[in-house]
Amino acid sequence: MLIGAGEIIRRSYHLYRANFRMYFKYILLNFVPGILSLALFLIAIPMTFSVLFVDKTLAISLGMVIILFSIILSVVGLWLNFAFIKAISYGYTNTPAGTLLDNLKKSVRVLLKGIATTIMVNIYALWPMFATMLLYFIISTLLTKFGIQSFTTIIRVTFLLLFFYSFFHLVRYYIKLVFALFEAVIYSAPVKKSLTESQVLVVGRWWSILWRIVAPMFVFWIISVVASGILAQTGTQIGGIMDTILGILAVLVNILIAPLFATAMVILFHEAEHKV
Repeated sequence: MLIGAGEIIRRSYHLYRANFRMYFKYILLNFVPGILSLALFLIAIPMTFSVLFVDKTLAISLGMVIILFSIILSVVGLWLNFAFIKAISYGYTNTPAGTLLDNLKKSVRVLLKGIATTIMVNIYALWPMFATMLLYFIISTLLTKFGIQSFTTIIRVTFLLLFFYSFFHLVRYYIKLVFALFEAVIYSAPVKKSLTESQVLVVGRWWSILWRIVAPMFVFWIISVVASGILAQTGTQIGGIMDTILGILAVLVNILIAPLFATAMVILFHEAEHKV
């Protein structure tokens, strides 16, 4: 039997507290792509728009460079997140992790598998939604073009039902495939095996897995909202420089609580695989 949601919350907290230095290193590392992305947004994009009215060719070139750097920063962000997942797994299973640099090197090897698995999970979960939207667009365009109005209500009701089905399909498959990324990143499993193993871990206990995902996430979210809200509200009442300081502290609280979400998921993954 799987451990309860309360136990996942408790273990997440204790693992975080016991390995806070390791967690803090990865929190700082994850700031790098975020800061660079912000700099790109604040500097490069306005520059591109200003050049657009002077030299369109140069503006297009700058735009392509921005897109390229955005992709690179996204990949770097994923790489750091994958390394963090592996580090949490090492901590929970008491596996020697080596240095931070060692873990980053190991994570490079699973980067493509992790990205490919993430893409496949989204395709599995979202394809009915995209197919329904595309079909709705095509039929709506054809009806408008030929001036057909008689079946409009029936078609709308039909597509409304299809959208409901698409939504339930999305939720169902996101839970069924929720462990696929962890299989790929932690065990370097191929994409197909990651997807298959995730479904094996969830089969027969879909609702149990859903509850053990939602409950810890909700608790951590409430703690984050309440803690940051108290700080922000206190700063507003005091005013002056304290408003700014407490506002920054509120943001830092959210940043420090965020790793608990990933920790809970890694713990749930390991407990699920041990109790198939």
